[in-house]
Amino acid sequence: VHASRCEGWGNLRQNNPDSKVDNHTMAGLPTAKELRQLPLRAIVAYTVRCAQRVAPTYQLGNDENGNKKCQAAVQEAIAVALDFASGVTVDPKRAGRAEEAAIAAVIAATESPDVAAKVAYAANAAYAAANTTSAALELLKTRQNKADAAKAVLIAAITAVDAAISVDKAVARAASFDWQMLTRMQLGKFPELGDPVDPTTKGVLGPLYRNWHGKTAPDTAQPAWPSPE
Repeated sequence: VHASRCEGWGNLRQNNPDSKVDNHTMAGLPTAKELRQLPLRAIVAYTVRCAQRVAPTYQLGNDENGNKKCQAAVQEAIAVALDFASGVTVDPKRAGRAEEAAIAAVIAATESPDVAAKVAYAANAAYAAANTTSAALELLKTRQNKADAAKAVLIAAITAVDAAISVDKAVARAASFDWQMLTRMQLGKFPELGDPVDPTTKGVLGPLYRNWHGKTAPDTAQPAWPSPE
């Protein structure tokens, strides 16, 4: 019996398609330097909402078993970031496991025939949200090389947003709205942990998309997939 695609992930491919969207020049989206206006929980909230917006895109076609495993991996990567942003204590080992499983989902998408590139980008957005969380946890505990640790947080955050926009350009306007909201909330200073932020649709940031974003999204905070058995 062959293992599902999500189990044998090997080494991450380096030849994934380049994004066709120049996200850093889009009006209203923060640069890595500008993200320093937010504390760590708020940065993770910003990134994970982008990942949530595109997570339902993740489908591997006819590989039902691989689909369930990889979708669960995407969900867990998002859940790790949701918990961190919301103020729940996240075990770094849990975050690390979530990152590895999400990488497997990225690879499964790149290796699946007839699967669009945006499917891999959806998994990559979830991975990068979990990676932003791991980098934030590392920054909080490190006493040396804090500049490098801070840079890792910012790079992971920008990666998550870019990956999500590569799936759906409507994410850019929605993310810009989140950014404006978060900068007005006075949640703390970088690189502090900051006040908790609920990134789900039940929190202060509201729906993942609004009617003027050009896209309608379900009211649920989690991807609308069946739960893994």
